[in-house]
Amino acid sequence: MKNTLVTTLLTILATLACSAAVYEGFDISVDANSTEEKIPVSSGATSSGWMSTWQQAEGMGFYDANDLKIEGMESVGGSVRLRGEQMENHVAKGTIMRQIDSSYTGTVYASFRFQFGRIFKDSVIGLLFSIPSEENPTAKNSLFSFCPKRWGSPYGMTAIGKKVSKIQTGVPYKKMEPYLALCKLENLPKLGKRGDVKVKMWVLNQAQAEHFAKVDFKEAALNLAEEGEAPDQICQRTYGAVANSKASVFKGMIVSVFSFAVPQLYADEIHLSPDGFK
Repeated sequence: MKNTLVTTLLTILATLACSAAVYEGFDISVDANSTEEKIPVSSGATSSGWMSTWQQAEGMGFYDANDLKIEGMESVGGSVRLRGEQMENHVAKGTIMRQIDSSYTGTVYASFRFQFGRIFKDSVIGLLFSIPSEENPTAKNSLFSFCPKRWGSPYGMTAIGKKVSKIQTGVPYKKMEPYLALCKLENLPKLGKRGDVKVKMWVLNQAQAEHFAKVDFKEAALNLAEEGEAPDQICQRTYGAVANSKASVFKGMIVSVFSFAVPQLYADEIHLSPDGFK
């Protein structure tokens, strides 16, 4: 009986450990004598579900007091301001990355907010899920890529490894306006197993995020919405799938905020959870 109880308890603990939420709000304590320009982002006061602090891979990520607030949604103060590396004739990559402390199978939901001062035709904005490697994460070498903006287009893309699903229609972005990217991963297999993995992404402007927050971002409502700028519409959407794939999300995986050809990208409120967007 005792062994049975111990086994049951361990099973419950293992299940809880695998389904814990990952969160970062970039609410960093600021010393009165410090300036924001000098505070590299490490981890926020309410940060949870990570194995490490944020690492500067390329460019620089700084704490910024600008909080990407959206009415009807929870938020804590501050955001990260990611600066792409300044080259002689262009702005190159900006990447901060961090390892998660949970594994997921089945369905997991991710979301993040972003805002930028200026973008170009070849600019890229993304949240990436990568296998630890000596090579810095990019939208081309990651296991999962959720990019509201991709190379050579005003629209975004998702990718499962090399399988890219490009958004061909939608609403181009406006500078210095906050946006919300909702990402869904489905049929994630156990590590080493295979599954018919699917990814989805919806991108909403501030008014749209406020509108759909009232219905807890139900997928049926998002899928029925037309593309446009009105509150009951969505800016962009995409769907991708790979059959018999080993791609999954596991403990120790690298999550990155990534930019290319973006002088300054603001990112905030990164969530990863099996419990939905609510």
